Amino acid sequence: MIGTGTIGRHVVQLLRGFEMEVLAHDSYGNSDWARPHGVGYAEFQSVLARADIWWTIGPLMRPSRVADCGDTG
Repeated sequence: MIGTGTIGRHVVQLLRGFEMEVLAHDSYGNSDWARPHGVGYAEFQSVLARADIWWTIGPLMRPSRVADCGDTG
């Protein structure tokens, strides 16, 4: 998981029901929160290299946009 802010923390709670191992990267990670929730923090490249599935959770701003899907309407 890339990003463990408010939304990312809620997603972690959902993933616990699937008994998934959650490895995360967050510039402002909180180990006090992560440890009891079974989340391990790692460097960005390590998360990508080890993940079977990954996603980014964060505010959608022009610099952080991964893909511009154009007009969807």
